[in-house]
Amino acid sequence: MFVYMMNAPHKDVPARPSKFYLDGILEGYKDNQIPTDSVMKAVKRTRQEVKKEKNRYTR
Repeated sequence: MFVYMMNAPHKDVPARPSKFYLDGILEGYKDNQIPTDSVMKAVKRTRQEVKKEKNRYTR
């Protein structure tokens, strides 16, 4: 199991992970034979949240 808890103020504002950061997480998962499905689902949800927040402020 892998858990990552983000602290305030970052935990309250959705943001896409950098390519470097995401690549590092995926590499760690793969190195330890952990399926990456959950990471990619989380990235997809985060992208949707970022888009939702952006639309909320550009109206």
